Amino acid sequence: MRLREFISRLESEKKIMHISKEVRADQEAAAYLKKYDGTPLFFDNVKTTKGTHMPVVGNLFSSVGLIEECMQINRGEFVKRMIEALGKPGDVKKANNAEFEYFEPDLSLLPILKHY
Repeated sequence: MRLREFISRLESEKKIMHISKEVRADQEAAAYLKKYDGTPLFFDNVKTTKGTHMPVVGNLFSSVGLIEECMQINRGEFVKRMIEALGKPGDVKKANNAEFEYFEPDLSLLPILKHY
């Protein structure tokens, strides 16, 4: 299941909590994640160190049950599936002449959360 689909599903099932007030990426968002440990959170308005704002999700995969739900597998199958996957690694494909544009990233534009 794609991430946005999973978030929409959690919203429709009322399994995700929205934090609508402005939250600072510098420790405030982490405090919410700790307070509601295990509960998926959707921050509507996280302020970065450069003053930009963007939505952030957290605690989406804070339990094996949530991971299984996202992977759309039965409860209790996660470990078995991971062991099976380790035994059958996929092939690595090398791209030939892949074109891309390099730029210096500015990580300060992202809401990188600081934790305790």
